Amino acid sequence: RSKPASATNYHSFISAARDLDYGLRLDSGAKNGPGVSGSVIFNVANGTYSEQFIIWEISGSSSANEVTFQSESRDSSKVILIDSAIYANHVPDFLVRLSSVKYIKFKGISFLRSYQGNVILLSNNASHISFENNVFRAYNNSSSDIGDDQGYGEDDNFVNNYFKSAGWGINLLNPGKVYDSNFVIHNNIFKNIANAIFVNESFNLDVSGNRIIGIIDSASFEINLPKVLGPSLIKNN
Repeated sequence: RSKPASATNYHSFISAARDLDYGLRLDSGAKNGPGVSGSVIFNVANGTYSEQFIIWEISGSSSANEVTFQSESRDSSKVILIDSAIYANHVPDFLVRLSSVKYIKFKGISFLRSYQGNVILLSNNASHISFENNVFRAYNNSSSDIGDDQGYGEDDNFVNNYFKSAGWGINLLNPGKVYDSNFVIHNNIFKNIANAIFVNESFNLDVSGNRIIGIIDSASFEINLPKVLGPSLIKNN
């Protein structure tokens, strides 16, 4: 973070997101976007980043051209993303919103909310999203660590993450006509969460090896799957 902005060094998540989506930089570095023509990895320097941002659909992204944000130290306690100041007395309903984007991954980052609302909001059919080895902390038990706008999604992976202090850990509503598909929720820890895992209208779901500790509301559900079709695997939680 102490080095000058350049074609290969971004000073903020927002600047990287704007370059990916629009070919614009909010720092003084040379732009590379819009879009990608190969796999892209952002190695995030240690520090606390006070900002909120949206990533929209990235042209050129695919299973072969995946975009990854990861802590360079591989230590989620050293890369912390937290809310920026309130915008004109309005608090957005997210810390990070992924809208229409596909093939994006976050690894080894702490996402911490200081205001009510979603920590991560998946919207407009965002799909092929991966979260691995991250920490999520919502503001209170009326908030979600990971939520959606009730749209369809597919091939999302939530693996080895730590969810804490929220009303919902993973909260995927999807009351639509097209069922979510191929979600993997593996080996996560949920601590002091009212509703750890809520997945609605999904098939080929895999929920395995998760630890759920300290449910804060006896009327809530550790795992709630109202409409899940086979083949699905719910095992060793």
